[in-house]
Amino acid sequence: MLPTEQALEEAKRFCLLRWQEHLAKLPKRVRPATLPADLSNACRFTATFSKLVFGGEIQGNWYHVFCVLDNQVIDLTDGVQFVDGIPEQMMHQAKRLGFHVDNPMSHDRRVWQDKEFLRGMASVYPLAYEWSEMFLNKQVD
Repeated sequence: MLPTEQALEEAKRFCLLRWQEHLAKLPKRVRPATLPADLSNACRFTATFSKLVFGGEIQGNWYHVFCVLDNQVIDLTDGVQFVDGIPEQMMHQAKRLGFHVDNPMSHDRRVWQDKEFLRGMASVYPLAYEWSEMFLNKQVD
């Protein structure tokens, strides 16, 4: 699928609904008190989803991941609060592990060799794959 403006907007709406559904199904002890109004904290899901739907390569750093296709950044989380301001807790955790960037849109190849980071990326694949199949087959609500 081509990442046209219309397709990207549809993908954002679709992912937000799926993200809210996903969070609503979590156990109470880890579920947010209110469902998010945007895709904050969903970048691993949306980057993987974007790669499966539009193609390209997942890039990013400890704080944020996104998809790049033909030098075009595909970031379904663009404009959310998290991307605009990296949470202090994540900055401390990343610094402790030796990763630090000031720009959440930069690509840090070192992070892709970190086992903890790679486990986190792998953990989102099954759900992102399910979402991509639903989206591509237009099996949406």
